[in-house]
Amino acid sequence: GLYAGEFYGMEDSQAQLLRVVSLIVILPIMGFAALPFFRGAIFSLKQKRPGMDVPVSLALIIAFSASLMHTVQQAGDVYYDSIAMFVLLLCLSRFLEMRARHNADDRAQALAAMLPAAVTRLDSDGEPELVALSSLAPSDRLQLQRGDVIAVDGRIYSGHLSVDESMMTGESDSVVRGVGERVLAGTTVMQGDAIIDAAATGASTQLGEISRLIEKAQHDRSHMQTLSDRFASVFVLAVLGLAALPALVWWQMAPERTLPIVLSVLIVACPCALALATPTALASAASMLSRNGMLLIRARILDCLHVGSVIVFDKTGTLTRGKPEVASSDIFDRTRADKQQCLAIAALLEAESGHVLANAFDRFMPADMTLDEPAVVTLAAGVSGVIGGTEYRIGKLAFVTAIAGDRPLPAPSSDMVGSEVFLGCADGLLARFVVCDTVRSDATSVLASLRNAGFELVIASGDNNAAVQGVASQLGIADYHSDQTPQDKLSLVRRLKRESKRVIMVGDGVNDAPVMAAADASVAIANGTALARSSADSVLLGNSLTPLLSLTQIASRTRRVIRQSLIWAASYNLIAVSFASLGWVAPWMAALGMSASSLLVVSNALRINRPLAKPQLPAIDTTSESRSVYA
Repeated sequence: GLYAGEFYGMEDSQAQLLRVVSLIVILPIMGFAALPFFRGAIFSLKQKRPGMDVPVSLALIIAFSASLMHTVQQAGDVYYDSIAMFVLLLCLSRFLEMRARHNADDRAQALAAMLPAAVTRLDSDGEPELVALSSLAPSDRLQLQRGDVIAVDGRIYSGHLSVDESMMTGESDSVVRGVGERVLAGTTVMQGDAIIDAAATGASTQLGEISRLIEKAQHDRSHMQTLSDRFASVFVLAVLGLAALPALVWWQMAPERTLPIVLSVLIVACPCALALATPTALASAASMLSRNGMLLIRARILDCLHVGSVIVFDKTGTLTRGKPEVASSDIFDRTRADKQQCLAIAALLEAESGHVLANAFDRFMPADMTLDEPAVVTLAAGVSGVIGGTEYRIGKLAFVTAIAGDRPLPAPSSDMVGSEVFLGCADGLLARFVVCDTVRSDATSVLASLRNAGFELVIASGDNNAAVQGVASQLGIADYHSDQTPQDKLSLVRRLKRESKRVIMVGDGVNDAPVMAAADASVAIANGTALARSSADSVLLGNSLTPLLSLTQIASRTRRVIRQSLIWAASYNLIAVSFASLGWVAPWMAALGMSASSLLVVSNALRINRPLAKPQLPAIDTTSESRSVYA
């Protein structure tokens, strides 16, 4: 109305009425909707790192103060409409940014909402009783039927289940779990019934850990984001200087035009788009990765996945399926322990180990044998424990012979070539087990695609040379390292970094945690150890390696989008400031232009969520998928 009245003519009393009505409307906007900008400005000034909220708040305060003064004086221009538009569009930009960030944790929120409020627990007499989820404890025994959502991490005690794990792994096909196999909280029973022993409840479950990792991810700041924030801080100081210069010039030339021009300069020069470019793109990338089976913990991995980077893979549980089996057993001293006793002792000791190979002994767990005291795990060596007053060791030969003493070893009774695990005590070596695992079904094709894309591939494993060579040969990797201790892996990564190479570590075990922290970036396998996951920058949620290809595509797309947004934002600010300084841009036009620039940057970031190009996986020989790579 005021704009129309200025063009067609309006009585002073009508103009004043519209000014007062506009003032009443703008009060809740200034007193509520704009508060986050004022708080942000005060906080950044206290930190001595002025952010984009400083020029925003300054423009709002100057525009409101001038408008209020003109309303009281009943003469002059008011900028209430510009304030309303400015705040609305800024809030819309931040809303879209928030939506992009919050989409990243939709999976964990959905899983948490799916957990039942009550479960069926078996009491000491084996009778079912309905109890609250919060009252469960590890070692409780639960009854599951078709349609139940599993509320705990545990192992099947009896029965079998067909389980839908898609919400955890992203894989749509249900999987069959039998006695001794692990089930996860948040998954759904599709077929069958079973009794499970709870191993972890509440925040201790893998679901609880994923929620903590997502929270950790939301507080992470990548190198790209840190640099853009620093640049924005410098830019803000430049903006304030730029606003002062035209103010001085126009005050000499046309004092009545000084205020609107200064307002326009402050608004158009606000680096909102510049500050939004990186965090919005990273939030979109995290959401896209989540839908493609990857959990982003630290955004630095998106900086590191350039063509030419070196990807170092652990072998067991990473390139292999992580479902090992005892392929052969050689018993050296049957007078002390027969095969069943040796396997029972091995199972009892390995239950304390976090290594994937330890799972091969799960089905031999004895019911009538216990440890005298907690077992001791020695990284990259083995486990020692006391059973019936005798100290036993299981693990690598050197670790076991340190207590059992050296002795000539007979040739293996089987021609299977796998990971050798030795068992012994003070009286000598008792047994040698050959543990075999199969390569993941998509490992060959995924690694071939990574190699064709320009990545350098390396295997670093603590396993023996024959086992590592077998996997490397099948996967076509020439650069492999066997018998690696954690320190050896660390030295390898440091050597590669000294050669100015970006190093990404992919692993799953306790042994991999130090090298994951030392690498430029890292990926952990979800079914690996918690320590490896907490050390990683990203977690592979499913049982497939194919999401690694999605990770490389999304990393490249994210870097490209951030570059585009930063170039656009900087170019817009420079051009708009020039026009505003010349008096060619009214405050309402400045508010519209600045907000449109921010919306453009946010929309550009959302393009990261476009469907990915389907990876062209080389053909693989499916007839060998079910055979051990060591056979």
